[in-house]
Amino acid sequence: MLKLHAAVGAAMACVAVAAPAMASADCKLIQIAQFKLDPHSASPLVDGTVNGHPVKVLLDTGSDFSEITYYETQKLGLPTSEMTGARAYGVGGSTQMYSAEINRLEVGDLARNNIVLLVAGDRHDASEVGVVIGDDVLSKADIEFDLAHNAIRLFEPKGCTSQQLVYWGAAYSQADLLPWERDAPRIQTQVLLNGKQTLAELDSGADTTFVDASVADADGASRSAADAPTGPIHGAGPTPEESWVGHFDSFGLGDEKISHVAIQVVNIMRGMSYTTTGDLTPRRVSSTQMYVGDDFLRAHRVFVDNQDHLILFSYQGGPVFSTAQSAPSVK
Repeated sequence: MLKLHAAVGAAMACVAVAAPAMASADCKLIQIAQFKLDPHSASPLVDGTVNGHPVKVLLDTGSDFSEITYYETQKLGLPTSEMTGARAYGVGGSTQMYSAEINRLEVGDLARNNIVLLVAGDRHDASEVGVVIGDDVLSKADIEFDLAHNAIRLFEPKGCTSQQLVYWGAAYSQADLLPWERDAPRIQTQVLLNGKQTLAELDSGADTTFVDASVADADGASRSAADAPTGPIHGAGPTPEESWVGHFDSFGLGDEKISHVAIQVVNIMRGMSYTTTGDLTPRRVSSTQMYVGDDFLRAHRVFVDNQDHLILFSYQGGPVFSTAQSAPSVK
């Protein structure tokens, strides 16, 4: 069952959304940037340029920092610099971290000059994605996910209530956005799996929502014999043997409750972490237990309100999780 909040519709202008006078005549919802997504990609990919050269860019809220692939730096002839005291940790050990200076990066309406990006990936491994824009950039503004219309937008609200931020005029649900550290921004919230609190992160870089295996076991997720491994998930990095489908009696995010859901289960803690402090002790990627991915974002229109620490979202229709043909019961 959903506790729906009424929203008042508004018209979008080129750079601002006009809010209804009945709530606040002073509301100005200024659009900073709009990213037109590749409609053929399961992930939010956009066209961009690095120093004038075309590159595919992934908008990834699950990545703390923006990156360029090692392969892309070589293709573009960009020099890389060793980051003193910075190490990347994985299952096989640790590696030195590098950075690259970009004269100009353009992604949609967003342009940045003289920026430094982390360098990631194998230097011999070509990838569809050349650049990843992470939370270090995306957290600087409020962000709207409108994946049903192949768009992600950045906004700067001035004097707006949460009701006015849902400018598309539909009824909406809301969930609390947890505070984040200035140097490690993350879109995190608490969800309920089988009635138990689970720390979740909104991850636009993950095609599918997934939950850590230890949480699925602790929360009593069932696994039928018919549930074969489903293979790797973009953003999670498991092998097929490590991935399965967990069946939960209930899922809740803020006001939205869904019964009898199936969610991908993986071993989350096999990713990478790094430090810039010289501390060479391997550590967990994060305490995040669940990553809410693009399947959820395509079923909803979502507005992340950083100022009021809220996630506002309207259910748009269809399955919420790609492994489950389930949808919220709206009453």
